[in-house]
Amino acid sequence: MKHDSCQSGLLFGIVLATRAEVAHSEVYGYGFRPYEYMPPPDGTDNGTSGSVSKAQEYKLGMYSLRSFMFPTIFTIVGKVAVFLGWQKSPYVIWKIFHAAVTSCLPLSVYRFVMVTHASRDIATLATILVASSIHMNVFGTHTFINSFLSPILFYTLSDIMKIILTTEAVQQKAKRSSDEEFLDLYSKSRGVPTESEIDPNFMLEKQVDHNENCRKLNSLQNKNKQTDDRKTGGTAKSSFKRTQFKQKNEQCCYMNGVSMLFIIYSLRGHKELSSVIMHVCHIILKNVTFVRQTSVIRSIILLYIASQWNKFPSYTDNSNAFWSYGKSSDSNYVNICLNYLSEQHDVRGVYIDASIHVTGGYTILHKNVPIISLIHKEFYEFGMDSRILLDKRNRELIPNDTLSLATLRRISDFISIKNTQYLLKVLIKQTVYNYLIIENKREFLKHGYSEVFRSGTMRVLKRNFQPEQEVYLHHIAANIPPGPDVFTLNYEANWLLTYELYDKAEYKLLYSLKNDNKNLQTYQLLIRLYEDQKKPGKAKKMINLCKQYFNSVKCRESPKRIVMHSEYNFDLDI
Repeated sequence: MKHDSCQSGLLFGIVLATRAEVAHSEVYGYGFRPYEYMPPPDGTDNGTSGSVSKAQEYKLGMYSLRSFMFPTIFTIVGKVAVFLGWQKSPYVIWKIFHAAVTSCLPLSVYRFVMVTHASRDIATLATILVASSIHMNVFGTHTFINSFLSPILFYTLSDIMKIILTTEAVQQKAKRSSDEEFLDLYSKSRGVPTESEIDPNFMLEKQVDHNENCRKLNSLQNKNKQTDDRKTGGTAKSSFKRTQFKQKNEQCCYMNGVSMLFIIYSLRGHKELSSVIMHVCHIILKNVTFVRQTSVIRSIILLYIASQWNKFPSYTDNSNAFWSYGKSSDSNYVNICLNYLSEQHDVRGVYIDASIHVTGGYTILHKNVPIISLIHKEFYEFGMDSRILLDKRNRELIPNDTLSLATLRRISDFISIKNTQYLLKVLIKQTVYNYLIIENKREFLKHGYSEVFRSGTMRVLKRNFQPEQEVYLHHIAANIPPGPDVFTLNYEANWLLTYELYDKAEYKLLYSLKNDNKNLQTYQLLIRLYEDQKKPGKAKKMINLCKQYFNSVKCRESPKRIVMHSEYNFDLDI
């Protein structure tokens, strides 16, 4: 079985629909659980006992990093669905619920803009732009906490801004009355006639365009200055008003400067176009005649909606690659295959020929079975023997008796993509994996499996278990070696030691030593393995074998890190 190299990335918790996976495990008792939602050390060992991978997670604080509030919402929705008789995957239920909440964002934005701008035109324009935004449609239909909280955020901000603006208006009105009363008394006491009253605070009373304010304030300031120049000494009141005009003029011009900076910032590639359109339309509304502004704004909005529609992702082409993890364009097909398996009653194990990050995990599969899947450039086996069990004492959400969780902290096997022949051997020998999801272009055995479903670039194969074909499969498996070369064998064994999978690591290392009995790193890994297992006799025997080719100091040195992929080469001081 041949395999192409896959995309790479940083090693972090299962992406999936993370909160949905957590909620699925809470409702049904099994599923993936990222380290962000795992409980802290129990206090007895502080994470110092167990595998190196577990020690690394605890050392780096990789536990209890996220709140359970958001998954709790989906857990409650899932519990209600189960109570009402829903027996299929809850994935669609949760996505519909999430989309219903995020659909309130345009209404929340309308309310917020009405409070901050007091303009129905601007509020309506903002609502249209938000509702037609491609980001709103993509993120709003996925279970992201950002999109879920956005309508709540704007709704809350509108109440906060209303309180702030009301308080400021009352304070400004009181201050203005006090200043006017003082200046009138001062002018009368000096016998200086009062000028025409020009309210410098009209911006607080009626919200109009900043550019219009600047023009009015400049005109009023120049007029007031010319009037004062014709008078000897001027008046205290006009001087005071000119100071206020100047402050307001600087304020409105400052706001225009901020708007321009915001437009420039929004033009960056990762920003939304809607913010630029909003500012442009805002300027047009206040600087162009009504007839012209209506036609111009309508044209801009139509062009914007057309541009968003043109970028709308579709599963029928590669347009969804921009929005998916690792620029993958087949995640939809993988999930459709998983959904097909969720409807089958004889699923005992599943192999997924794609990154687990692009799948909906157990939330879509909805079967409590082992999984072998790709993560970056290795295949991880999440067997039933590697599950972490949590009881009610370690629970944050609605309790079941026990949770059976699949995590990156504990796995059952680790196989490099450069050792896919051995992967085939594992799939044949472990008959529990009776369903395979593989790419259409992937070469595979023509006997022992039959295609039962296909979606796009992916297909589902089912193991036949016919006696004559089983003999053929096991004959093939018996002739497949543990690895293609010493370097790959040692690389996999090093990772297996990290996960405390000593038997599998020993199997790989002994075969490696058989192929090359002068490889220092193989001896060092075997010595470390036997010492970790507290088998001094085997460790001493391996040291004596190593001394035949190397001195005692080198044999007892810790093995150097084996780097197969450069992006994995980072240091952790444990």
